[in-house]
Amino acid sequence: MVTPKDDVILITSEGVIIRMDTEDISTYGRVTKGVRLMRLADDVNIVTVACVEKEPENGDAPENEDGTAAAEISDAEETGNDPGETEE
Repeated sequence: MVTPKDDVILITSEGVIIRMDTEDISTYGRVTKGVRLMRLADDVNIVTVACVEKEPENGDAPENEDGTAAAEISDAEETGNDPGETEE
């Protein structure tokens, strides 16, 4: 189930990716035909829809579930090199 605290990601067969806040999606009653989230060419399809946690809007670092700041990936973790090692 999607909640107001979520974002929705749509990916097309052409590789176009959009992410939208669920609070920006209009809701209507049962007798409507739905809401258009993305316009597609005739030969393009939506291949993936995902519900994800909302990204921080103010540029703050993402937080863990316990409220502590998530650690950034160091260069050593990213490349697999120990920062004390030298290249030969």
